Amino acid sequence: SKVGFIGLGWMGLGMCKCLARQDNELAIYDILEKPMDEIEEYSKNYPSKVLKCKTIKEVAENSDYVCVCVRDEPQHRSVIAGDDGLIKNMKEGSYIIIHGTLSPQFVREFFRKRV
Repeated sequence: SKVGFIGLGWMGLGMCKCLARQDNELAIYDILEKPMDEIEEYSKNYPSKVLKCKTIKEVAENSDYVCVCVRDEPQHRSVIAGDDGLIKNMKEGSYIIIHGTLSPQFVREFFRKRV
């Protein structure tokens, strides 16, 4: 599968390592280089291939599914609906998987306005 992962912090790093253990093509992005390097090194022991992306747009263009594990509503807005965000750049039929602690109301209202 072509899986993107955005947000390799305390929670996201572990989740992405689980995906790296499978046979996936991973497109990863974080504002910090260090966790991307860690995933790249970790994945050498498993069948997954890792693409370290420089932008969210690059993740979107290289993924059928994108996991988003960022901190709060403003970060989710930026990642998902920003100028270089997922909605504008993912292929039709792709999926966004949110791993954030967002209110159900925010998710419903946000996606109702954008999809």
